[in-house]
Amino acid sequence: MGADFAVGFYFKVSIGLDDSDWLLKTINSVLTAPITTHTINVMLLNEKGSPLKTWTFHDAWPVKWSLSEFNVQEAKLAIESIEFAYSGVDDQQAV
Repeated sequence: MGADFAVGFYFKVSIGLDDSDWLLKTINSVLTAPITTHTINVMLLNEKGSPLKTWTFHDAWPVKWSLSEFNVQEAKLAIESIEFAYSGVDDQQAV
């Protein structure tokens, strides 16, 4: 899909992220390269690590990336947030 791909949905993830090649290339391209979309699965896990619910976001790509303010004097976690645009979503309850 090119940069002219229209979408009206967004979701935000606020967790630590890996240095995904796809993610970094898309964010760093600043729309100078065609956008490559991916299917992204987000799972809600119970305390044992088993999935309770899964959301599948179709044709997703990153649109915003931010890092919370970091203060070495406070005992707070630094949180990375990333927002994705997508064309559709499916959700599935675990059995």
